[in-house]
Amino acid sequence: MICCFEGVFLKDCLFVHYERDDDSVARSAMRRGARVLMCSHQIDDYPCIIVDDVLGALNLILRPLAERVHVPTTVITGSVGKTTTKNFINCVYSGYARTFCNITNGNTFEYVGFELQRFDKKARFFVQEVNESDPRNTLNASQVLKPEIAVITNMDKSHIGELGSEENIMKAICEITAGMDGNGTVIVSADDPNSRKVTFAQNTIKVGIHDKTADCVASNLEFAADHIAFDIDYHGERAHLKIPVSGTHNVYDAMMAYVAARVSGIPVKTIQKGLLHYRPLGFRQNIYRAGSSIIYADCYNASAKSIRSALDVFEKWQRKPGSRKIAILGDIGEIDGFKEDIYIAEFEPDPAFLEQLPFQDFITIRPENLKASYVPKDSTTIVPQLFEVFKDRNILFLPRYEEEKKYAEGYANVWFPDGPLPGLDVCYYTQAMLTGAGTFAREAALLGVPAVSFFPSPVFLSVDEAMQELGIEFKSRDPHAIRQYVDKAVRKEASTERSKKVQQEVFDIIDGIIEDVNKC
Repeated sequence: MICCFEGVFLKDCLFVHYERDDDSVARSAMRRGARVLMCSHQIDDYPCIIVDDVLGALNLILRPLAERVHVPTTVITGSVGKTTTKNFINCVYSGYARTFCNITNGNTFEYVGFELQRFDKKARFFVQEVNESDPRNTLNASQVLKPEIAVITNMDKSHIGELGSEENIMKAICEITAGMDGNGTVIVSADDPNSRKVTFAQNTIKVGIHDKTADCVASNLEFAADHIAFDIDYHGERAHLKIPVSGTHNVYDAMMAYVAARVSGIPVKTIQKGLLHYRPLGFRQNIYRAGSSIIYADCYNASAKSIRSALDVFEKWQRKPGSRKIAILGDIGEIDGFKEDIYIAEFEPDPAFLEQLPFQDFITIRPENLKASYVPKDSTTIVPQLFEVFKDRNILFLPRYEEEKKYAEGYANVWFPDGPLPGLDVCYYTQAMLTGAGTFAREAALLGVPAVSFFPSPVFLSVDEAMQELGIEFKSRDPHAIRQYVDKAVRKEASTERSKKVQQEVFDIIDGIIEDVNKC
């Protein structure tokens, strides 16, 4: 048995340890009974198969397993709507023939490996969701599964934090076709702006509501609180469909399931019946009744597109005279930037700031917050060691607590202020920012300043991990490694133009959501 991730573990397995994971993950697997590790380096004295590219090696190992799957394979990817579309397809396929499909959102390449090892040999269809947010995820999944049908729900800015740009998102999504031959079928939305920009070598079928030139067009949409009825025209045939959820976005998902089923040879009546068996999963699109109130809970995805889709459902609900609609919104995630961009956009450096300091050229050191609950117990500071390796540089020291000032004793090059200093000015004027947390590092990085986080844990916030992957934030607890990084790092010209674009994007999202709420 090949165990591709911690969530699924069997004794005596080959455990795949990825470069991105801390070695403690591998050690835990061996203690639990793994027989051998596949990894990029030797870990302690455990038996290891050492490879240069762990993900690439897993790709090669899984290909023979996939070749045993002699049934049509349908894969689903896209920015949002993957799980709903997959489960629509599963409902339809299952009504026609035995189908192998995991209804949860287990959609990483590692999960593909798990699914292949437990494949039902009696199944006549294989349906697999594939996440586009991890680099090489769709590429590897497609190369291994070699699907006959690929469904691309849309190409939006969801997961932009992991992939860095809208162009990278589109590239990752389109790699789902990498393992397909020219006889395969790709199903896309004709109404999605980014999907319209892409052409595929395979037969491409477009679905649409607004684009009447699409291959499959929906019309006569009738919305209710718990269902939608609509007609579709596809290659000269008209069918009336009903799905037990509301929202225009679900019409697209159901249309894609319809087309995938027709391409697979499934009759229209079987599709109509199968769609009615769909049920929302987890916190997606659930309707609850509490006394005289109706609660619509759609809490799984925090992207702006998902929130606006939920509000689209909410808007179409008819309320009784005298009643109210109340929208409760949580965090909005997956913007094209970082939260610090929102306020850095307004930043203008104070030309008199350096008059407050005893030097003009300096680096800044901010200690770990060892009293904070989010810092692992028994953590220690490395500030004294940093003072030693940087004793030839002027240091602006920003202690958190009074007792930390003692670290500066005996160092003529270390100075700390009597009171607070404006943080963005510190970031702007410093030659390097070294902090035991994250905010200062992120602010400095976005201003083009070499930034180091020596947070005392192998686990960082995803926002810091994203910056580290982009190469604008360095993480280390090794004072000498930090010194080497600072000596080699080159400060970039500070600019707030990018931050202003991010700020405007956030404001536009909020304005759009407020507009949607006002329609409800």
